[in-house]
Amino acid sequence: MVHSLLQLWIENISLIRTLESCKIAAYIVYTSKSVAINYIKRRNVQNKHICYGKGTYLAEKITGYGDVIEDKIIRQEEIKDLGIAISRLPEKQKNLLFFK
Repeated sequence: MVHSLLQLWIENISLIRTLESCKIAAYIVYTSKSVAINYIKRRNVQNKHICYGKGTYLAEKITGYGDVIEDKIIRQEEIKDLGIAISRLPEKQKNLLFFK
């Protein structure tokens, strides 16, 4: 940020030399404030678009969905196995199970 500010002042050195002392102070304060605000805005925009590594909450949340999907797949397999086991039962035990 300081580098950007100094670069801006160097580019406008001819303008700064023509200003009076109170106007120079106002110019320095105003440009410093503008550069700082622009820096904060750019940082906020960049933070919206950054994907952090595995140690952050977002990564944990994403892997959490994978766990849910795995649980659903396991549950579907268990339901399928249970259906196969029920189909092997004698008719009397199936009726007892279904009408319970």
